[in-house]
Amino acid sequence: MLDGFSSVAFPYCEETIREAVSGYFLPSALEGNRKSAFFATGSEITGCFITRLDDECAMPLLSLMESGKKRFTLIQDHVCKKKKYTGVFCKTFSIFAEHGKAVYLKCEVGGDRLSKAADTEEDCSVWSKNKTFLFNGKEVFADGNRLPQVYRIELKGNLEKNSGYELLLYSPLSFEFFPCLNKIEKITVPLNLEKSVFIELNGLIPAHDLCDINCADSILSARRFFVGGKIQMVY
Repeated sequence: MLDGFSSVAFPYCEETIREAVSGYFLPSALEGNRKSAFFATGSEITGCFITRLDDECAMPLLSLMESGKKRFTLIQDHVCKKKKYTGVFCKTFSIFAEHGKAVYLKCEVGGDRLSKAADTEEDCSVWSKNKTFLFNGKEVFADGNRLPQVYRIELKGNLEKNSGYELLLYSPLSFEFFPCLNKIEKITVPLNLEKSVFIELNGLIPAHDLCDINCADSILSARRFFVGGKIQMVY
């Protein structure tokens, strides 16, 4: 649950969210019996989740990209056991997708508050089937020019270290669009064309030379950009 959004249920996701407890063991000889005793000195929430984006969960999840270390609440529903994690924040954030396939989001979380059992009726939202966001690699634009088909995209950022975002585009080399190493003012990436949901990335600096090669066949390459400007959602 995020400020400005009601409780939202994610589609099926892979997750490793848990409480990591630190402490020390007291040897059995000092304890006076045969069993060692463990004394906890602290705990933290750690782990990550990966889920696909759909019409219901996309906006709350994508807002994490702009919220920095804004805290929110996560409820882990394993059917037989439910846990509620409060005061959770996003440490690292990434969006990845392949052409014609679902758009996925990965979020590594952290937190320093203890979890508690979630109330089934009050806390847990019920997931309902919604349309999945599909990535169209033929509609990626750089400074108004449509790029050759982008087969895969990855947008990653470390919010904990505030080190900025990196964009990886997997597409054929093309002299027409990238004649030399220079700054690209804006790249627009579609996440859902039906709903007109886009990510606009501004002030991109290529991490390496973006030249063409003299080859009759198309050469697929992974191009990395540092995002020096603003990132904003358009919908």
